[in-house]
Amino acid sequence: KTRDHMYSKQKTGRLIMGNYYGYEKVFKDDIPMLYVIDEIRPVIELIFKLYLEDGYGFQKISEILNTKYKFPTPSEYYRMKHLERGRVYKHKVQDKWTKDMVSNILKNEVYTGTLSTHKKRSINIRGKIGKLPKDEHFVFENHHEAIISKEQFERVQEMMKKRVKSSSMYTKKKRDYIDYLITII
Repeated sequence: KTRDHMYSKQKTGRLIMGNYYGYEKVFKDDIPMLYVIDEIRPVIELIFKLYLEDGYGFQKISEILNTKYKFPTPSEYYRMKHLERGRVYKHKVQDKWTKDMVSNILKNEVYTGTLSTHKKRSINIRGKIGKLPKDEHFVFENHHEAIISKEQFERVQEMMKKRVKSSSMYTKKKRDYIDYLITII
């Protein structure tokens, strides 16, 4: 019953997840909606700009955010909001930006105003959670206010694919490594 209820909520585009950095979940007529947090919007825009226009990678962007700007990390921001509401924040708080934080923001389609649900499913009650193929996701375009354009997001995804393909770790073949070992011996 619980799984069916969650599935029906996902199918209609209702929010059943936690928070997205840069958005606030507000209940309107018992329906959760996402609204942009104006103080966090510049962080998201800056991260996309640094990657897309300036060509910086995840690590360099995190270094810039840590040294040049004083924007709160996602966990710092959530802890601050919990404290304002008189709650205890039980998760680990990272005070420095990491490349994983930057990567997660750049890969998240929610910043274009699109909500995707039904991405994972558990086989049984205590079973392993498996990712579902993209064609099984429920996608809701223009679900909430966008922070960046869809064109920017698509260009960032293309750049990421090109960088992965051109990185030396992915282009070297095992055979080259074996040939190298043979020449040494």
